[in-house]
Amino acid sequence: MKKNNSIADDVHHDPAYQEMMKLFEELTFFQRMRKMFVGLGKPKSSGEYKFARLQALRLSAIFCAKSKKPEPLKLANRGWP
Repeated sequence: MKKNNSIADDVHHDPAYQEMMKLFEELTFFQRMRKMFVGLGKPKSSGEYKFARLQALRLSAIFCAKSKKPEPLKLANRGWP
C-alpha cells in the first residue's frame, strides 16, 4: 500500500514555507560578487547598496590582511621568558 504523504507534500508547496527556506540558502562567491556589483549601482539609501558596501568591506579585509607583513610575536613583553 502507498503511504499518505499529503501533509508533507502540502508543506513543501506552501509559499510561506518556501519563503522561510530561502533564509537558509547561502550565495556562492560569484553570486555574492554579482549581487555586490549590481548593488553598487543602486541608490545610496537602498538596502542593495548597503549590502554591496558591506560585502566590499568584507572582501577588502582579506586583501588588507594578506598584504601586511607579519611580525614575529614579542613574547617577552607578555611575561614569557
